[in-house]
Amino acid sequence: MTSYAGSDIAHIQVEFLDGGASSLGTVDVADADNSTWTLNAVSGLIPTGSATARVSLYGIAGSGGPDGYLDNVSFSVSEIPEPTSMVLAGLGLVGASFGFLRRRSE
Repeated sequence: MTSYAGSDIAHIQVEFLDGGASSLGTVDVADADNSTWTLNAVSGLIPTGSATARVSLYGIAGSGGPDGYLDNVSFSVSEIPEPTSMVLAGLGLVGASFGFLRRRSE
């Protein structure tokens, strides 16, 4: 993200929508240092019930026209295991560790 004149701001907004296209929440990323190319990243949880995400890229004018620039924009979603699966996997590792330690001590 950067600006041509240094006073305009590049901006990204991600809006999460449910199945009926109602907004469940938004995430905004604006360039804090608009005098040079800056890498900006945000991560977080997607609101429960989200069916789609609307990504908007635009410039906000500080003076004159909106000369905010964006390049190499990426939006990705990663699946997180359910808590139940994580607990079961953890219990399996603990059980295997105890079995290994018990076998070594015999």
